[in-house]
Amino acid sequence: MNSKKQAKEYRLPFDTGESLPNITEALHSIDHFGKWARIVLAVLVGICITSGYLLIGRLSSQALIQVPVSGGHFSEGVTGTVRFINPLLATSEAEKTLSSLVYSGLMRVGENGRLMYDLAEEYAVTNDGLIYTFLLREDLTWHDGKPLTAEDVAFTISLARDNIIKSREGINWEGIEVTVLNDRTIEFVLAEPYARLLTNTTLGIMPKHIWKDVPPEEFSFDVRNLEDAIGSGPFEILRVEKDRSGVPNFFALRSFNNFALGRPHIDSVTVRVYPNLEKVIEAYDRGDVMSIGSLTSYAATIFANSDKEVVTEPLPRVFALFLNQNQAEVLKDKQVREALALAIDKNRLVADVLGGYGSATDSPLGVVHSSLSSQSDASSLDVAKEILESAGWLIPEVEVFDDANASSTDAFPAPPLPTVRENDGERLTLSIATSDVPDMKETAEIVRQYWEALGVDVTIQVFERGDLKQNVIQPRKFDVLLFGNFLDRFPDPYAFFHSSQRLDPGLNVAGYIDPDTDEILEDIRTSSDPRLREEKLQDFEKTIINTLPVIFLYVPDYLYLPPEDVLSVRFGTLGDAADRFDLIHTWYMETDTVWRMFAPTQIKENIINY
Repeated sequence: MNSKKQAKEYRLPFDTGESLPNITEALHSIDHFGKWARIVLAVLVGICITSGYLLIGRLSSQALIQVPVSGGHFSEGVTGTVRFINPLLATSEAEKTLSSLVYSGLMRVGENGRLMYDLAEEYAVTNDGLIYTFLLREDLTWHDGKPLTAEDVAFTISLARDNIIKSREGINWEGIEVTVLNDRTIEFVLAEPYARLLTNTTLGIMPKHIWKDVPPEEFSFDVRNLEDAIGSGPFEILRVEKDRSGVPNFFALRSFNNFALGRPHIDSVTVRVYPNLEKVIEAYDRGDVMSIGSLTSYAATIFANSDKEVVTEPLPRVFALFLNQNQAEVLKDKQVREALALAIDKNRLVADVLGGYGSATDSPLGVVHSSLSSQSDASSLDVAKEILESAGWLIPEVEVFDDANASSTDAFPAPPLPTVRENDGERLTLSIATSDVPDMKETAEIVRQYWEALGVDVTIQVFERGDLKQNVIQPRKFDVLLFGNFLDRFPDPYAFFHSSQRLDPGLNVAGYIDPDTDEILEDIRTSSDPRLREEKLQDFEKTIINTLPVIFLYVPDYLYLPPEDVLSVRFGTLGDAADRFDLIHTWYMETDTVWRMFAPTQIKENIINY
């Protein structure tokens, strides 16, 4: 009787609906369970605990996120010399690299080559494409804490256009009227539509309060071009050191708290400058630098074989053979030009000259902007020979010396068979002019081998870079010029192929003249409709490939050895080597774990407003 009453009192609530007297008594009741009941209960408890842990883990993995936090330092080695940390005067890679860290423009190039806002908060353009109005962000400052206003933007453009300063940026702002509407608003009025204007607004802005009293004649000599350079970019100069000869070779920079796009995650960057790549690699091996800008293909191969990550990115630069039909009459024959192009194995050039770090191309737009879906870049030597023969360029026949009846005393060796093609007595002879750069000399030698196999008498003329420009390119004194064209991130082939640019200082070095192409190039320059521009670029590409005033060879990759501790090395579309730092404000070296709901919006959504 008593035992039954006791069992009823200790029965579980899900069995009877009654509450337990207390925890101790409930646990004591387990002793009254049978063996298998206890086993089942233990299994159920284990399942519950395990499921709880798994559920908590899954919720944590979904609710927690790794976000960048401030911290870290890296040092980079570059080659060259530094005279100017100034966006209007920088020419060497080292100068452009430092200027890109120190200065900001109205716009900045983001991922996939798309423009994003930098100092500007927004812009508007009229329907006719003639008036652009930019609104600056609020509370912009320079590295020295002084306010940055629209007056600084207008002042920078006036400096760029000053003929005494001779900035390479000046040509981008010719004929544009600049008006400051208020401290935050500036207006650009164009005489005709100019599609590149937005890209040109990536120009680094200079502080008026620093430079307004410096005469143009003294602009390039001022100390503020170097040690005391003041900008508004992601990093500000902390210290500059020089070697025993007084040459600047060490630049310490720290992140700028008031950078327009937010303080960079990385606290500081050191840039060390060396005379050549060998010295940079030695510094890397010693641990003096953590990253290297602009590797050669040979150095990149060595690092890649050592399990180092080498970042590769195509440059909008096309190396090509420019055919001067005004000097070499034989090049006026399109069949000759076609045969010369077909004879070259461009894939071999990429493999032998670039070490595989590049792409063969048939296009004036290279590979970054080309619309070609497929290309035939292997040598078609037999087809090239047939084309020349059909055009009348033949290997002359000679009488073969027959020594069967000759005595031993009057025997002479047989003359060598001619290997140079002729057409009505004219020999197929060409010279290739290029610069005294290893890659260019090797490319010229390989081209010579293919053309000689085709039946062309080829000589190579190598010039020091300054001599090549002054005595060969400017006066257009060459048959074939092996050279490279920079197309920039926003392709505008006008300067290289419009007939108005065929004379120095224009860059149409092949002397190409075609009214239809001129019209296409003008439409590319003036159209504000991206789709129309793309259509016109494709029309231009097809026209140049068909008329063949230039034989396009290859596009090299930019090769970068990034710091191993940087977790998010990202590039925008590169115009040149210095553009690798366009997105450096998004790079980071340290992270923290936070609940997703507390993550910064830009990290959580991973978006960039263009």
